[in-house]
Amino acid sequence: MRRSELRASPETAYSLFQSVPVAHLVVDGPEVRPVHPVVVDGLVCWHGAPKGEKAGWVGRSAVLSAHEIVAEIPSYLRHPERACPATTYYRSAEVRGRIVAIDDPHAKLAVLERLLARFQPEGGYRPLSVEDPMYAGAIRALGVYALDGEPVARAKLGQSLSDPDRHAVLEGLWKRGAPGDDRAIESIWQAAPEGASVAPRFRGPRDTRLLTRIPDARVGEAVALVRDEYWNTDWDDAVIAGAMTGSEIWVGAEHDGRLVATARAMTDGSKMTYVGDVGVHPDFRRGGVGSAVMRLLLDHGRVRGTRWTSLRTRDAVRFYERMGFTYATNKPGVVDLILRPTR
Repeated sequence: MRRSELRASPETAYSLFQSVPVAHLVVDGPEVRPVHPVVVDGLVCWHGAPKGEKAGWVGRSAVLSAHEIVAEIPSYLRHPERACPATTYYRSAEVRGRIVAIDDPHAKLAVLERLLARFQPEGGYRPLSVEDPMYAGAIRALGVYALDGEPVARAKLGQSLSDPDRHAVLEGLWKRGAPGDDRAIESIWQAAPEGASVAPRFRGPRDTRLLTRIPDARVGEAVALVRDEYWNTDWDDAVIAGAMTGSEIWVGAEHDGRLVATARAMTDGSKMTYVGDVGVHPDFRRGGVGSAVMRLLLDHGRVRGTRWTSLRTRDAVRFYERMGFTYATNKPGVVDLILRPTR
């Protein structure tokens, strides 16, 4: 790899293979086929028909490749006239090696369970078992394959930019507000070299950094900030977590690697936005962190364009009034209704 700053960890490669819906298998010849990859015990695996062409590829050299576009970066984010800075930020991964067949039924089972967990996470089937007559024959007959090489990953996320140029890209993405730009900002920041400065817009008070999108992996921290609030007394942690990760907008703040604030919103991007689950760690209240997170949420690209933004509160009216919220005027004859489905 000529540009060493683009080299990413093997964990990045495994993560990408585990997240992309399709990777491309290039077999010497050459032949190219899409496969559904999963990672099991450090091997990138896939399945195929027992008598399909993939079965004939065992022992042949191959490359399995996957990529993810993080953001398209227009040139004017860095220069008002030159076209040269236009680029694409991405992650990519590949494994080179020989195709091997996985014949042990229990090893096959592990791959098939991982495939089902990825592509049918809701369940709806009898658990797989090599002893179950309904599955035993199918598991023995199904082809399951892997590449025996070590994965290599690349990530182009502005690592070589100076702080001012990186800040310009981050600010430009935030102002653009296209779908995925909030996540791209976090990816770019996470890839920045050690010692890189935080862009001004995302510097929160009390040495916090504002997060344009809280990663799903940190949902446990976010739930802990709001689980004991009055509006969540009817919900368990799993329901609260699902609401957070399922929200199009989910911002926050961190301090020394700890999540200290969270806020989420649902929006149609045109008529309305609804804000929920705003929470700040007790140690960071009354210091401007909550206000900074709310201002970030209200400035999100999907919220800026809506006609009105609403929320409900019974103990923070003054806080939200300072953010510009006012009492809603009920129209004559209009009644707010709520449906609570039976379970």
